[in-house]
Amino acid sequence: MADTTQTPAPVVNPEPTAPAVANPATTPDNTGTIPYDRFKEVNDAKKALELKLAGIEAQQKADADKKLAQEGDYKTLLDQKQAELDKLQAIADAATKDHAARLDKLRGQLPEDKREKYASIMDANLLESLVDDFKLGGGVPTDRPGNSQEAFGGYKTFLEFANKDPKGYAAQFAKDSSQAVQIGVIPD
Repeated sequence: MADTTQTPAPVVNPEPTAPAVANPATTPDNTGTIPYDRFKEVNDAKKALELKLAGIEAQQKADADKKLAQEGDYKTLLDQKQAELDKLQAIADAATKDHAARLDKLRGQLPEDKREKYASIMDANLLESLVDDFKLGGGVPTDRPGNSQEAFGGYKTFLEFANKDPKGYAAQFAKDSSQAVQIGVIPD
């Protein structure tokens, strides 16, 4: 009975001698090789993408260089314009300073009681004209005939001439009384 008490033998799965129905595209070859058509397709796609990437990178680099070149031109242009502006600003500052100094000098030549009145005048030519008028005629416009100091006997006005030198005033106009100005005389 020794035959009846047998131990079961281990079950070993036998390898199939032929593969079951399999998809040749998804199942690798037993030899580990890739079909040439698939290799060529993938390799050509890879090369095309590498060329496209290289073209894009070259275009980006060219665009960046062009942009830097333009910015460099703008920077150069900006530097030139800034230098011109600085030069013109220095000239304008010097002219403003000279003009202010001239105005101050002219205001200093005005009579003290008139300085405040004419302080707001910013036209140097007008201020110079006023200074000349005050120097020559004591405030009387000097562009009229007969308004020179010789006409006043060496004095600034007829009134000053009559008050300070009454005899000289009377002597000058005794010859021709039509030119005499009657100052402080009440007619009869």
